Amino acid sequence: MLPTGKQKLTQDLKRIEMMVGEMTSYLGSEILFWPTPYAGLTTVTLGSYLMCQNRLLALRSSALNALAQDRLDVAVARFDRLLYYNTEEFKQKIGRELEARLRQWREYVRQLAREESKANCYEAEVESRVIIEDIFQKLSILTCYPEPQIAEEIEQLDFNLRQCWQPGKFIWPVEWQPAYPQAIYWWLYGQPQSRVKARINTVELLENSSFPFTKLAYAGIGRMS
Repeated sequence: MLPTGKQKLTQDLKRIEMMVGEMTSYLGSEILFWPTPYAGLTTVTLGSYLMCQNRLLALRSSALNALAQDRLDVAVARFDRLLYYNTEEFKQKIGRELEARLRQWREYVRQLAREESKANCYEAEVESRVIIEDIFQKLSILTCYPEPQIAEEIEQLDFNLRQCWQPGKFIWPVEWQPAYPQAIYWWLYGQPQSRVKARINTVELLENSSFPFTKLAYAGIGRMS
């Protein structure tokens, strides 16, 4: 039997506790996807941590019992303390991850235009887009923004996805829906249509895109998404 949304939140809590425990070593390394010895738990990345933390915080009072809430508070406090003392390392690492997640998402959107079957794995692949959004939100809080070209490419990819988009129900566990308002996370409310190839005419634009991925620019560059 597949785990329910609440059971997956329990897994999320274990994941962020594990990731916080590895975070000092991770931030000091050159490895972007940090392997862990914990069976069944994800590799450590800042984007994965932020996605799980944001989801848990949004659903804290409605989906977590008192003990789980206390565990979440401890993990978040530990992460915030690590971030305070390693801000520059965090900015550099999360900038690299933003580039990696954008590459993943760009390739998937391209594949949607070529292979109708790729729409069947959308529920899993869209995690990259969610992580991109969560990274942007965190960088905004830190007044540290990617250069405009990155936001422009995200907007272009969103435009391309909308060309084959069929609005519908929330595609992740229904218990998670309050954490993902449709006004922001519209790509979680529906699916790409099956006849994608006939609907997307922008493959050449994507193939020819050459947005540079440069270092993060600090305060002064506003988010463009």
